[in-house]
Amino acid sequence: MIVDIDQILKLEEKYNLYDDTIEGIHYWMYARSELCAFILPRIENPEVGKAHNHLKSKASFWGKVWGLLYNSIWNGKRKAFQAEMCIIGHERRIWENNEYECKYTKEIYEYYKDKAIILERPYNYGHLKPIGEEEKVVYLDYISLLCNFHYLFVKNFRKRKYREICNEVETHMREPLKELNQEIGIHYTMAELQAYLAKIILRNQTRIRQMEKLLDKIQPRSIMEVVGYSNTCMAANEVAKRKNIITYEMQHGIAGHTDYGYNFKTEKALPQLPSYFLTFGDYVEGNIRFPVEKEVRSVGFPYLERKVMKRREAKKEKDIKTVLFLSSGQIGEHFSQLACRLAELTETEQKCNVIYKLHPGEYVAWEQRYPRLLELEREGKIRVIDSSDSDLYQLFDEADVQVAGTPTTSICEGLAFGLVTLVYDFYDLTKISFLFEEGFAQKISDTSDIQPILDAVTGSTGKKEENWRKMWKGNAMKNIVNVIEKTSGVKGMSNY
Repeated sequence: MIVDIDQILKLEEKYNLYDDTIEGIHYWMYARSELCAFILPRIENPEVGKAHNHLKSKASFWGKVWGLLYNSIWNGKRKAFQAEMCIIGHERRIWENNEYECKYTKEIYEYYKDKAIILERPYNYGHLKPIGEEEKVVYLDYISLLCNFHYLFVKNFRKRKYREICNEVETHMREPLKELNQEIGIHYTMAELQAYLAKIILRNQTRIRQMEKLLDKIQPRSIMEVVGYSNTCMAANEVAKRKNIITYEMQHGIAGHTDYGYNFKTEKALPQLPSYFLTFGDYVEGNIRFPVEKEVRSVGFPYLERKVMKRREAKKEKDIKTVLFLSSGQIGEHFSQLACRLAELTETEQKCNVIYKLHPGEYVAWEQRYPRLLELEREGKIRVIDSSDSDLYQLFDEADVQVAGTPTTSICEGLAFGLVTLVYDFYDLTKISFLFEEGFAQKISDTSDIQPILDAVTGSTGKKEENWRKMWKGNAMKNIVNVIEKTSGVKGMSNY
């Protein structure tokens, strides 16, 4: 059982945590998403693992520092120039057309490229290159570096100040933490919370100051962002509100009523949230409680729309079916067993190709974590995708059946390609319950039972792409352009 989000939301409302500040920082707003989604343990389900492998960077401490410092000097704020639009895309780009692209903002940037500048957070202490428009990209490494420096300086050399902040945390969070521990059973200590929130407060003091300086230099009229609950985007939103800059967040995952990042127990617009939340489809609006300044608006997903249209036209029937597994670090230990059992079938049994797509957070350590998967890959019985160089949509094009391990956006993307869809019922599937209610997907409850997958391969189960536009609104770029031009006045090309 996962911690009930409504319990957290009620507690936030009770103690007015959204508005509470320490040292001028809305500490809970900057901490809540990570605190709730990753730090809070999974109640009564200790087998749920981590979404990301925190050992994914092999660089030494000083290697990481040098990476941030190098990018700060050579591609930091000195490159910033005035532009009407800032784009804070997803730093985990995909390989496409001989370069790394942000699939959420690529089309938007191309339409507004003469008036846009890209702000990019570091990914694993570096950046994926090449990206095609390097001269239009400002790396935000220097902000990360200054945030960490400020935090470490205060912690180690201004110890009195650090203790004062920790004492403030205890004063503000004593009762909320007591209630979390007693009623939910998170077993989180005050010392742990003090250390975490002190770091959040000190880092974001610097982050907000630096973001304000950067936006003063660029003077944008609008900001387009991805992963709005990241500290970078929240700081940008907070500063933008003070400067009357319109902000838009482009949906990047399945947003539902169990997502901490998109659900709040208040109707008051919060300054750390965007002005507009632009969603993939109509299904989102009724499934989140997201108090943005303006509105949540359904626009679609330009990248997906382009890919689906192109590949649906070229789709051909195949003699041998392909099953695509979409893994995740939270359940990979169990989920990989399901793929292995399917790959272990003999030639005389049901024959199909098996592809196992690892989540980026699993890339580094999967060979140690999933030894049987590694054995089968070496035997040529399964194909493991352990790099972002592979195009997920190409895998969708190859596949006939997709089996997902967690409620990921990829499930809905696969449906747009007409894939029969199954989901392993081990993790909390509440936020994609509509898929089962509509008959677009079915659950698998046991990793030893591969029969539902075999039935899907033979075509005896599953519902394909009917009504997929409930999830993906058409004419995406036209919709996005209309919103931006009507609300911020920024004009792009004249195609729309």
